[in-house]
Amino acid sequence: MRARLLPPEEWDRLRGTELEALYPLLSPDAAKIIVIEVEREESPDAFPEIVGTWAVYPQVHAEGIWIAPRFRSKGVVAKHLMEGLASVLSQFEASGFCTASMSDEVTSLIKGLGGEELPGKHFVVPAPHILGV
Repeated sequence: MRARLLPPEEWDRLRGTELEALYPLLSPDAAKIIVIEVEREESPDAFPEIVGTWAVYPQVHAEGIWIAPRFRSKGVVAKHLMEGLASVLSQFEASGFCTASMSDEVTSLIKGLGGEELPGKHFVVPAPHILGV
């Protein structure tokens, strides 16, 4: 069993893993994919079997959307926020972004923009817990 960084030319080997839908969207210049592999007993000359994966990559994340209650039904604040968001996404050269919703109104807005709900629960993990600091 060994751990290694999977080179981008091998990313198609991630089909059938949790990263299957994600890896085509990742930048080979910015993402690192950790794999755990074991040799195949039946075909020792073939690629080892991937038995674990984890992708680490920078992601544009927009958070904290809020509109004062008296302006929520007018649309003008949302329009200006969308223009600002488009400008920032352009600056980041981002093809998309992650965000969260705390209300039905925001969920509706996100879905109206083509947003898709992610499966699972999402967390923020402080690096010192991993780095042993």
